[in-house]
Amino acid sequence: EFSILKGHKYASLVLDISNKQVLFLAIGRAMEDFIPFFSWYDKEFYRNIKYAAMDQNHTYAYYFKKQLPHVDIVSDRYHMTANFLKDVMDKVRLRIARKLRDEGDEEGYKMFKHANYLLFTPKMKDSSRAKTLSEFDGQLQLGRLMEMNEEISKASLLYHQLRALYEIRDEQVMRDEWEKWLCMCEQSGIAELVKFASKKRKYTEQIIMHAKYPVTSGIIEGCMNTIKVMKRAAWGFRDFEYFFLRIKYAFLPYKIKQEVKDKLFWNCSENL
Repeated sequence: EFSILKGHKYASLVLDISNKQVLFLAIGRAMEDFIPFFSWYDKEFYRNIKYAAMDQNHTYAYYFKKQLPHVDIVSDRYHMTANFLKDVMDKVRLRIARKLRDEGDEEGYKMFKHANYLLFTPKMKDSSRAKTLSEFDGQLQLGRLMEMNEEISKASLLYHQLRALYEIRDEQVMRDEWEKWLCMCEQSGIAELVKFASKKRKYTEQIIMHAKYPVTSGIIEGCMNTIKVMKRAAWGFRDFEYFFLRIKYAFLPYKIKQEVKDKLFWNCSENL
């Protein structure tokens, strides 16, 4: 889904991740807006769909499984890690920062307050192996942050373990490791981690499917950026039919685009 107007007005987009071709595009993101996708093509088309990569959107996942029971839903790494950083890492970091400020530790407060990007970086065993001076300084500061607070150290470790889970290509191994990871979160004693694990446990099957189909919706996120640039360059669109045509054209293969341009300009020259 992507925004088309202010005031939470959205459109829904379905792409073929193998070639970036637009399969379905409609105004709205509610169930009734998405249902037409399942009658848009012939039966053979839907039989050939094996999996669908998406964020953990209950509406889309529910209708995919209801209309196409044979399709496996894949919860990709991009949204999982983004959710972890937003719901766990940032909240733990800011909570610690506020606590240090209340205790009068202004230096510690500033360190945690401005460490949002630093905590995404894996900690090296030996900081001297850093390739640049800025990387070396970052590793020293990261080590200091993790020594100052046990909770942020646990959260950082579990974040990198979560990323490692998505490198597994065996379903059973990933299932076992995912269960271990959830248990570590639940036993961490950190409220944000416990809540995150409880929330994500119901998506277990979608997450495990990544071992079978190592795909990502990062492609569609890149396409969203292209759409945002188009909208910004035009200062918005009022004619959504034309806007959707522009989107479909933007993701056409280069050769087809050239054919369209040649045909269009040839017709123009004849009229002139």
